[in-house]
Amino acid sequence: MSGGGTSYGRRRPGGACMPSNRASARTGKSFTDSAKITSTRVLKPGKTTSSDVAAAAGVSRSAVSFAFNNPQRISTATRERILAVAEELGYTPNTLGRMLQAGTTNSIGVLLPQRLAQILENPYHARFLMGVGQICDQEGYTLLLTPPLQDSVLKAIPYAAVDGFIVCGLEIDRGEVA
Repeated sequence: MSGGGTSYGRRRPGGACMPSNRASARTGKSFTDSAKITSTRVLKPGKTTSSDVAAAAGVSRSAVSFAFNNPQRISTATRERILAVAEELGYTPNTLGRMLQAGTTNSIGVLLPQRLAQILENPYHARFLMGVGQICDQEGYTLLLTPPLQDSVLKAIPYAAVDGFIVCGLEIDRGEVA
């Protein structure tokens, strides 16, 4: 591109561009050299990605991933720089993307035979759920309570993003539970 004295690197969706490191040779600063340049760049509209953080911090996308998921694989200084840039840009890891890539949600569902209000009134179910919750806390899982949807436990199952279910209070001979 010609004009304003700055060349641009790759084009982003929606027309926004990111300055490339080569393009800023005229200024003597690379795109990732300072926070001043970081704050003047144009990002695509929408959510900040790990690629945006990597470019601004001058590291690879893998390093950004390590900073959030496996910090012992990078230096403390690099991790702190990545986290500072991520905070500045408003970046948070994409939980859904993480779950899709890992193939796991770290959630356990409890299939309930009745609506939540009825379940929580029953002291047995309250104690049962408290025990399940304690085990989930110990093992690093979240707990999803799954009541019937349109009076059917089977209809509720596809809407629960969980690794597995605990079936609570359903009769063995009930046709929809096998």
